[in-house]
Amino acid sequence: MAPTNILVTGAAGYIGGSIVADFLTGVVPSLEKGNIIAAVRSEEQAAALSDSGVNVTRLDLTDGEAVAKTIVDHDSTLRGTGNEIFAIEKQLADSYPVRKTDVTVIEQAQSQGVISFIVIPCLTHGKGTGAWNKLSVNIPIVINASIKRKEVRRFADNIKVSYVHISDLTALYGRIVEKILQGEEPPSGSEGYYFSTSYQISSHHFADQLAAALHARGLVSSPKPEVWPSAEAAAEALGVPAKFVEYLWNSGCVIHSPQLSQANSIRDDAPSTGIGSGPKIGWKPKWDEEKFFRHIDDEVDAVLELGKAKSSLVDSLFAAAKE
Repeated sequence: MAPTNILVTGAAGYIGGSIVADFLTGVVPSLEKGNIIAAVRSEEQAAALSDSGVNVTRLDLTDGEAVAKTIVDHDSTLRGTGNEIFAIEKQLADSYPVRKTDVTVIEQAQSQGVISFIVIPCLTHGKGTGAWNKLSVNIPIVINASIKRKEVRRFADNIKVSYVHISDLTALYGRIVEKILQGEEPPSGSEGYYFSTSYQISSHHFADQLAAALHARGLVSSPKPEVWPSAEAAAEALGVPAKFVEYLWNSGCVIHSPQLSQANSIRDDAPSTGIGSGPKIGWKPKWDEEKFFRHIDDEVDAVLELGKAKSSLVDSLFAAAKE
């Protein structure tokens, strides 16, 4: 089939940058680097990707005409990041900005005749491979706050939180793109939800292991975590709006609904688990809970090396909290 150009928006970000970098290493064997268009926002970001071998373009995603022109000029396919899931998200769209975005992307794509896919990462971790931002948001914020306060804190409720390593997430994107390039038609639109849950860890177990790891390095005063006295106290320490603090650090990727009970796993080796499910496309994550904790010092090392994520997520949450 004819070569297909792939436009990666947010190519300077943690996930987008890692997708570009990992695609260049052969995650998608049939995709040539010359067919990757990396969209970034600033000249500084463009310069960071200039030696990667991909086509780099500056793009303001709020400018619809500019986005359309970029797609047409590069003859590219814009790929996003079951009907029952869509219906649930639409009902809950105003409860969280990401849900509203998912619904908007699907409805706008359908109205324009564009095929869309929604890839939903849970708590993503690991040092990224991109040229600009190599840090996720969630875990680095917790590590930085813990080091600053000389203590690790956790929420009172012990929630199972879904995790995925950045390399497994880029591999999932790779599987979807590979299917498209092979001429297959993976489920899309309102049926095209792809959940990247690799494994789950209880929030208390994570806090226990992080406290032990930081204490062993002399970065906190106690190997045992304390409990946040309130969501407001946690929000102030972590630097996010109180409205969203538990969404970010004390919630799992699960929607309990009878309509979802028959969903298929996107993993060939995993059972159906409600919202952690989707079409089977042969995705097989390499990370699990045991491997995560075996490499928890790598999470600390990345933060000590890089500081914090170059991300606008927290700023966007403060803007959303004012609405």
